[in-house]
Amino acid sequence: GELSFRGDYAFVGEQYFDANNRFSQDSYGLFGARASWRSADQRWSVAVIGANLSNEEYTHNIVEVLDVLATPAIGRNYRVELSMSL
Repeated sequence: GELSFRGDYAFVGEQYFDANNRFSQDSYGLFGARASWRSADQRWSVAVIGANLSNEEYTHNIVEVLDVLATPAIGRNYRVELSMSL
């Protein structure tokens, strides 16, 4: 089988959510990682993935509809993927 590792980093600069620049989000960085294994016959694979590993708090979106609604982004999270090729 084959074992692989991957890490990533994304930087997002300061951004504004409205045309008048009233609602903004400071810049932030996100770290992610993935470890995966694929069987020798390439039929099976399993991966463990982590996103926002530094648990960065940032706003995903801000809109004004009668009131200001801010959507916080998902914090640190993990998942497992299992795949099979037919």
